[in-house]
Amino acid sequence: MFGDEEIINEMSLIAAYTNNEKAIAKLTTAALDLSAAKGIDLKSATDLLAKSVFSSTNALSRYGVTVEGAVGHTERLESATSSVANIYGGQ
Repeated sequence: MFGDEEIINEMSLIAAYTNNEKAIAKLTTAALDLSAAKGIDLKSATDLLAKSVFSSTNALSRYGVTVEGAVGHTERLESATSSVANIYGGQ
């Protein structure tokens, strides 16, 4: 459904915010799930997740995803990725 180059591009966008490889992998997986479930392009899904985790904007709220925790912290990352997985994962 998604090409390797497209996924790598989105991973590099996330890497602009963090160099934590586990965080990049979790956010990429969440972006893939969100994109597939909502029928939006991968770039938009990645942007929504990055804004929700790395800024005070919860861009995912319009999709029913609640993100809690301090900006840029592990708790916020876990909140965003687990919420997306619970709502949209495996669809």
